[in-house]
Amino acid sequence: MATDQPQSDLVIENLSVTPGSREPGSTATVAFTIRNAGLGRAYPSLANIRLNSFVSGVGVNDTPLVIGIETPQLDPNATRPVSRVVTIPQVAASGTYY
Repeated sequence: MATDQPQSDLVIENLSVTPGSREPGSTATVAFTIRNAGLGRAYPSLANIRLNSFVSGVGVNDTPLVIGIETPQLDPNATRPVSRVVTIPQVAASGTYY
């Protein structure tokens, strides 16, 4: 008989970018908290910070700003604060980016 194990669910909370508006080539600080909102343990993993022009989500083709942020094992409801300085890249079109 198989037993279902509780699943982890890593979510991003309290995302901030300071300052909120920058020119290409300048830097900004991206800060957020990773929380395990699931009922199971989240094993060590890697997170990325990407630049996206769609508020609905990100994809693998979005511009990477930081790759490979180490996330430790997180028990249910445990958190990991993250803060990284990123360089704002040149983009093809002006507008709002996330």
